[in-house]
Amino acid sequence: MRQTDRIPRRRLQIGFLGRIIIALTAAGLIPLALVSFRFADLNREAMTSQVLQTHALSADTGADRISSTVSAWETLIDALVAAPEVENDPSSAAAKETVRSLLQSRGDLVAVVLRDPNGAEIFRGQKKSAASVIQAILATPQRERLEIHPESGGAWLSIVRTLTNGGEATAIFDARALEDDLHSSELGEQALRVLIDRSRHAVVGNPAAVASIPPSLLNIAATGRIRGAGRFPAAGGAVAVGAYAPVDGTPWVVVSTQPATVAEAIAHNLRERSLFAVIAALLLVAALSVAAWFVAVRPLRDLLEAQSDMGFLPAGSGSDIDRLRSSLDLLQKRVHDREELGNVFLGRYQVLEVVGQGGMGTVFRGWDPKLQRPVALKTIRLGDDVPAPERGNLVESLMREAVTVAQFHHSNVVAVFDVEESGDSAFIAMEFVDGVSLDSQLDGQPLSIEQTLVVGLALGLALEAAHGAHVIHRDIKPANILISWNGTVKVTDFGIAELLSALTDVSMVFGTPGYMAPELISGRGSLPAGDMFSAGVTLYQCLTGFAPFDRPSMKETLEATLHYVPPPPTAANPLTPLLLETTVMSMLAKDPSKRLSHPAELVALLRRMTSEQKFKLDPRTHMDRRTATKHADPMYVPTISLLKADA
Repeated sequence: MRQTDRIPRRRLQIGFLGRIIIALTAAGLIPLALVSFRFADLNREAMTSQVLQTHALSADTGADRISSTVSAWETLIDALVAAPEVENDPSSAAAKETVRSLLQSRGDLVAVVLRDPNGAEIFRGQKKSAASVIQAILATPQRERLEIHPESGGAWLSIVRTLTNGGEATAIFDARALEDDLHSSELGEQALRVLIDRSRHAVVGNPAAVASIPPSLLNIAATGRIRGAGRFPAAGGAVAVGAYAPVDGTPWVVVSTQPATVAEAIAHNLRERSLFAVIAALLLVAALSVAAWFVAVRPLRDLLEAQSDMGFLPAGSGSDIDRLRSSLDLLQKRVHDREELGNVFLGRYQVLEVVGQGGMGTVFRGWDPKLQRPVALKTIRLGDDVPAPERGNLVESLMREAVTVAQFHHSNVVAVFDVEESGDSAFIAMEFVDGVSLDSQLDGQPLSIEQTLVVGLALGLALEAAHGAHVIHRDIKPANILISWNGTVKVTDFGIAELLSALTDVSMVFGTPGYMAPELISGRGSLPAGDMFSAGVTLYQCLTGFAPFDRPSMKETLEATLHYVPPPPTAANPLTPLLLETTVMSMLAKDPSKRLSHPAELVALLRRMTSEQKFKLDPRTHMDRRTATKHADPMYVPTISLLKADA
């Protein structure tokens, strides 16, 4: 029996883009859809209850605001009646002046009338703009202590108080403030809020609107005894929601109502908004997917295709995920199998790994098989354009510097073991410091004062030993200060800047912008005082978290070093001791003759401020704190005249 050929079933493959779309949909669209469905499930009763609570809150708020406004007005007229000049003789000139002053100071008070016990008017103070309205209000005797009068298209409140002589004082206020208190922004356009009296008449608001309020709501509200809310039958078999709240201290009640159909409209509006939100989320997922394609998926596919074309990755029909996994597996295998780096030697030193790389060379962690100890190997590129005789002279100069540095062995100086030439570069074998650089700890935040003192003391001791051996560092900066995990602070790269500066002509100097001394930038040569200036910049950065002369461009940085005087460290770090601040600022003097330029003086000052404590660092918290600092690498820069304009 012949068997038919079977066609293999193709496995469903989901690439990067498909997985991104699924992830975006799961993270954003699904929760939004669930919330939208939840809103859609809200029934009319729930929405009606929500609207009812809003009306209850609106009525309570309006009643409280009106009560507060009226209470303030009553307090004002009570203070006027109790004034000594009004209480003793309402007809006196002093009493009249008091009334005039009150009218001038209050924009809402339009009139004050004083009468004798027989009802005859003693004095009237009023604003001319409301004269006709005031006359109409006073023409009708007032029965209550508070009355609102609708006149000339507005509302006016009159308050009556009895004088000590048996007469009366009447104050009339512009009641537009009560209309503002009655207004509510929480309710829609179909909502109605009105202030009524016990006779069910509107005293503030649209008088004609009272007719549209359900009678049962008016009846219970007019009692003025309680606050409440509910649903009430309206004309034509409709239902209205409403709330009521009496105004404390007045015969008025705030009524808030609207048809119940508004709640249904709100629910419908929520459903529409939910639908729009889902559509917007879909569009956002699509936009993010397109962006992911151009930003991540397509470059990754191009990389995989390039690896396939070069033979590093077998060509196949698998998904992007499968191909990337194969690429990573292959890379891991190659890294695991390769031991070329461990077979590289610089002289007699075995190269283990790259520690750092800069513009002038590379630093490796190495091993000295002869003395069985770890070493740091720093290569220095001498340049292909340097003739062989000059290269030999440079290597010889470097050798002399290394010998000099090796002779002043100090606990705060990285020891130099060996110097050799290798092709177009030379390398230095020196002490390997297992720790971090000071530069990696300065990420915009200052060190503590204790840490700064420890760093400054170690730096001063290192410079004291170097200058005593007639060696100038020329490139003091946080990147050249190393802190081991046991707390020892060491300065590295002594003598290297001296060698590399020999490669420049008279119009160029070698160093790190922002840390170079002004005299070096202006072409006056390197002095021991220049190291102290660089040390001052470093300590300033330790105290404040930033380098004082750092600018966006190299030219601006150099000009700032020449002319800009930074503010004292206390401007950024108020905890800085005065003596430490004075010391650092004296190290930043532009003129070397006025600068604190002797390391021994720095050491003496710092020892007055600190005890002999080691600088402790926890590698678990500091190991990953790596921050790239602008102008961290030394470079050749043009000399700048001191006559340049200030930076």
